[in-house]
Amino acid sequence: MHPPVGDVFLFFGLFRPVEASGEGWRFIKSAPAFHALWGWLQIGEIHKVDQLAEKELAWARYHPHFHGQADANNTLYIASENLSLDGEDIALPGAGTFKKIHDEYRLTAPEAASPTQWRLPGFFYPSSFDLALSYHSNPARWSRAGEYCHLTSVSRGQEFVLDAAAYPDVSPWLEGLLRQA
Repeated sequence: MHPPVGDVFLFFGLFRPVEASGEGWRFIKSAPAFHALWGWLQIGEIHKVDQLAEKELAWARYHPHFHGQADANNTLYIASENLSLDGEDIALPGAGTFKKIHDEYRLTAPEAASPTQWRLPGFFYPSSFDLALSYHSNPARWSRAGEYCHLTSVSRGQEFVLDAAAYPDVSPWLEGLLRQA
């Protein structure tokens, strides 16, 4: 099952502070790596790559999705022109990157020993573990901590899915993040 038009992807990655040296940039050896959000994309169009005619989406043919073996699940998501949350135009682009990593974009808890130890806003704590962030339905991965919750994130995959309909506070949180971009 694929996400529908209108859903929003938040992209995260592994980061580590750097410093200038006489030979260019280098990682600060004493600084730990951490997970942080780096961008977003609201789905505007969905294309099954194997079903496209040869001339369709000519502008996108450089993309790696067009250069692999046939795969029925090979799907290309194209961003919406403008971002819309809960049916309201937010006056932001449908895709973009965060220019700097602020604390709000950081997923790894500040005191964490591992990048997979996340600190999230408290509303992410599942009311039912059937509705938890995908791959995270094990209650042992979650704990509450004041206004936050902690999650030991799985180390697999490149995306997790959250059913925003079950998390009413996610839209205002997301809008706040994106307005800082």
